[in-house]
Amino acid sequence: CNKKELLAESDLINHEEWKEYSFKFEPKQRATYIIFEAFFQTPTLSPPNGNLLLDNASPIEMLPCDEELPLVRKPEVHITSPIQAKKTVTQKTFDLIAKLANVKKKSKILFKINGRNNRSFTFNPTTQILKAKVKLREGENIVSIKAANSVGSAKDRATLIYEPPVVAVTPPPKPKEAKIVKDLKSLKKGEKIRVDELYFDINSHTITEASIPVLNDIFKFLQKNQDVKVEIGGHTNRNCDTQYCNELSKNRAKAVVDYLIAKGISPSRLSFKGYGKTKPLTFSKNANAQKKNQRVEIKIL
Repeated sequence: CNKKELLAESDLINHEEWKEYSFKFEPKQRATYIIFEAFFQTPTLSPPNGNLLLDNASPIEMLPCDEELPLVRKPEVHITSPIQAKKTVTQKTFDLIAKLANVKKKSKILFKINGRNNRSFTFNPTTQILKAKVKLREGENIVSIKAANSVGSAKDRATLIYEPPVVAVTPPPKPKEAKIVKDLKSLKKGEKIRVDELYFDINSHTITEASIPVLNDIFKFLQKNQDVKVEIGGHTNRNCDTQYCNELSKNRAKAVVDYLIAKGISPSRLSFKGYGKTKPLTFSKNANAQKKNQRVEIKIL
C-alpha cells in the first residue's frame, strides 16, 4: 500500500494466546493513514490467525490497499447575489445567495451579518448552495461567509447599503383665506369694511370667545402687511342715549385694538374711535335693523 515509513515493529508472533504490544509512534513525516499488519512465524500447526485488537487509540478508518485516498480539496466560497462586492438596495430584506464547494455540513459554515453570527440560512450539501434572507439596517451592512474542512478554509464578503426609498410627501392644501382677509386686501386707502362674527357681551365691551377666530385673521393680515395702518371704529344701535352710546362704542373699538397689540401689532399702526349712534346703516326701528347698526368697522388709513 505504498508504505513510506516504518513507525514500529515487534518480534515475529509465535503464540496463539492474546499478547499485548505497546508502541510509541514518532513519525518523521506527515502521515495520511497508518497500516497495522500481523506476521506469524512459519511453519505453524494451525492456520494463521490474523486478529488484531487495538486499545486506547482514536478511531481508525479501514482503507483498501488498492484504492487511493479520496482527494480533499480546500473549500471555496463565492457570494453570487449580490454580484457586486458593494451594492445599494432600497428594500429592507435582501435575498443573499452563495455558491460553495468542498463543504459537507452546515455546521462548517460561519455566516455573519455586521460582525454577528447568524444561523438563519439554508445550505444544500448536494448543490452546495447557501441562501439567506438578510434583514438590513439603514446604511452599510457587511455580510461574510466562511467555510472550512479538514484541509483549510475560505471566505467571501459583500457590503449591502440600505437606503430607504424616498416617499413623496404631498404638501397639505393651503388653508382657505379668511373672508375678512380677502376683504381687507381689496380695500384702498380711506375705505372701510364691517367686521362680521365679532361679538361682545350685552351692554359691555368684553369680547366673546366666539370672536377670537376673526380677530386672529385680522392679526395675520396686519402681520403680513407691515405698511398698513388701520382705524378700528365702534358703532352702536340707536336705542341708548348719546353719551352711553359714545362711551360703549369707543370702549369696544379699544378692546379690539388692545387685543391686536397684545398679539404683537405695533400701537403706532392702530387707532380707535367710538362713533356711537351717529353713523347708522339703517333708520328702521325693528330689532334686525338695529343689529346692523351695532357693529365694528376697520378703515385703511
